[in-house]
Amino acid sequence: MALKPLTQAEQDAILKAFGGGKSNFKQGASQRKAFDENRRDKAGEDPLSIILSVDDVKGQYDTSRTLMTTIGGKQREITGSDLEAFRRNIDTVRKAFKQGITANQVLDLSLKMDLDNAKAQIHTAIPVRYKGDVLHFMTNASKESEVRQHYVTVRFLDLGAIATTPIPLLTATKTVAQGYLAFDCDCGRHTFWYRFISTIGGFNAGRAETGFPKIRNPHLSGVACKHVLRVMFSLNQALAISKIKEMVKIVRASAKPLEELPENQLSAKEVKDAAKRQVEKAHHDRNQVRRSVDDPVKQRKAKKEAERFAKAAQTDAQKQRAERKRIIANGSPMEKLNLRRDLENRVKTLQREYGQTSNENLLDAMENLQNDINGLI
Repeated sequence: MALKPLTQAEQDAILKAFGGGKSNFKQGASQRKAFDENRRDKAGEDPLSIILSVDDVKGQYDTSRTLMTTIGGKQREITGSDLEAFRRNIDTVRKAFKQGITANQVLDLSLKMDLDNAKAQIHTAIPVRYKGDVLHFMTNASKESEVRQHYVTVRFLDLGAIATTPIPLLTATKTVAQGYLAFDCDCGRHTFWYRFISTIGGFNAGRAETGFPKIRNPHLSGVACKHVLRVMFSLNQALAISKIKEMVKIVRASAKPLEELPENQLSAKEVKDAAKRQVEKAHHDRNQVRRSVDDPVKQRKAKKEAERFAKAAQTDAQKQRAERKRIIANGSPMEKLNLRRDLENRVKTLQREYGQTSNENLLDAMENLQNDINGLI
């Protein structure tokens, strides 16, 4: 169901985020980055620092510092039990993201509040420049924000390996877009709620954060801010796909390391025109940020992939049955011996599974296999 279109005034306000020309795309991001790094350095070097460090969480916390937490729902002083809870939360995050994270997982694992805010407030995600395996985006900020735009960085962790694989360009592009990635955003929500999670989870594309979010996110829930969520949702859309495709082409055409590849940047007109198209269509249902399980387009794609897999599996099973019949009827002594060993092992596996599940269908499967074994005797 389509939402109410943005008013002309709302559209004009959003488009101001993409003014300032090409210099704003890079310099703005660099200035935000420098400000954040300077702020973090000062906070860490302050003798009265309130940052809860890795060593503190490990058990070297000095209780005389009387740092506070909101774990349990109320702000109070940190205790030894809290530190143990923090350690468990960290272990949970590390185990959950041991293999990395994909755009769909970012959407699926995010908090409903962040998803709702992305849908209601962030209507643009424009790729403005790219270099190697890194793609930089600009999004609009919410009405209440002190700034007009935010800068989101996405690093495609598998781009180098996938780009050099001999598969069609579009296939490689979509594989990169759907594969493992890392990200960063300059907003406060990412900085103070989620950067620690992305750091320990191994999907951080910006400054590492070692200070535990004891006040804002002690339970380490959620993974991404509304700006990152809009970008993650856009990675399957035409504009982002076209830039990822260019990134793959550049890597394929060069023997240089990723970090030595040239940087490409969209013109101010290209960015402004893309932003205008997005705000004009922001109310369309297909442009609403949502989890992959709630996305009809992704569900249709997943259904088609499942059908293709089932068809391929059925074909393989038919080929296996035909080959088994051939060996039973006319196979060589060695072929029959190898097949008998394979079938006996499969019967043993099914027997163990039946002992655990009592699934009656397994009895039929075992009977069929045993009949084939008898045919080999």
